[in-house]
Amino acid sequence: MFDMPKLQSLANAGEVVTSFPRECYVSREWFEREMEQVFSRHWLYAGHESEIPHTGDFFLREVGDDSIVVTRDGNGLHALFNVCRHRGARLCQQAKGNTRRLVCPYHRWTYALDGQLLGAPAMPDTFEPAGFPLFTAHVRSWDGLVFINLDEHEAELLDQILEPAKGPFARFDIGGCKVAHAFTYTVAANWKIVLENFVECYHCPSAHPEFCRTFDLSRNPGGLLSSPAHPKMLLDLGEFLIKPGAKSNTLTGQTVCRRLMGTLTEGDLPAAVALTFRPTTSVIVFGDYGIVHDFQAVSPAETRVRCQWLVSGHAEVERDYNIESLIALWDVTNRQDWELCEMTQQGVRSRRYVPGPISLQQEPALQVLRASYFAMMGE
Repeated sequence: MFDMPKLQSLANAGEVVTSFPRECYVSREWFEREMEQVFSRHWLYAGHESEIPHTGDFFLREVGDDSIVVTRDGNGLHALFNVCRHRGARLCQQAKGNTRRLVCPYHRWTYALDGQLLGAPAMPDTFEPAGFPLFTAHVRSWDGLVFINLDEHEAELLDQILEPAKGPFARFDIGGCKVAHAFTYTVAANWKIVLENFVECYHCPSAHPEFCRTFDLSRNPGGLLSSPAHPKMLLDLGEFLIKPGAKSNTLTGQTVCRRLMGTLTEGDLPAAVALTFRPTTSVIVFGDYGIVHDFQAVSPAETRVRCQWLVSGHAEVERDYNIESLIALWDVTNRQDWELCEMTQQGVRSRRYVPGPISLQQEPALQVLRASYFAMMGE
């Protein structure tokens, strides 16, 4: 195993703060430790409640080798490991859908939407179905955003972690939104490289001319956010700064959805707030739309980034918004970012890579991210 204190000291040699040592980006052994310490013990974004509004609705969320089925029944939401209790086949093959029961396609073992085993063909009379429900994960909804936690033990209360965001997000009514569009990008880079890139704007002037048309970098050259207190620094929260004269963060600076979010009116624009919820979730909402980034670690050198664009639940496509305009700015910005991340992954693979000092003026979020990461890893 790698020496965690040594790696941590390498990332903070003397007064110089750096990003992570090479091993943290390329090692399979290190990645497996992350899956156990980080992704199996902390809250991960699964989806929006508008995706499963009715009894029987479900969607899947992949976490490493695990597949989780999030279902809705008359009692609310459930998160179930997508593993039959008979011989381990995956129950659900579809990414989302609606069903009365979960039926294993292998031997037809049948489960209720809460995971209780309802039937197991040809088992003996002594067999007790109650002893073989599907294994469950923690699931909670916060303002319409559904999170899961795979920890086998009691999980930290989601509401307590996100309490500082309750007030700033209230007027946007994220719970009353719907997913207007979703897209998953595959990035040939370690998830930490992707997240590091996402939380700093040192690269923005040269890499993102479209983004910088409306984001006011002059008021906060180091990025977006401030960090409310938390033992593991799981939450960043703050205003997303829009340039004077712009109404929203779009290609033109004008709104891309006529139906505004929540209780907002034209007089409230521009309005924007953002949060980063570690390890892998970002939520940014503007007066007319919102975007959720969900960073999913696949391997030491691959990350899936699922983006969901949110609009008011009352907005109608082609009347109030069109998809092309809605996604235009963030889609081009995302693709620019992923190219930079892939270049960085190629570079850190070199045996001569040694992390250099970060700019505490331009990249302060990297210092917070690094400290939070080592706290999640148990050091």
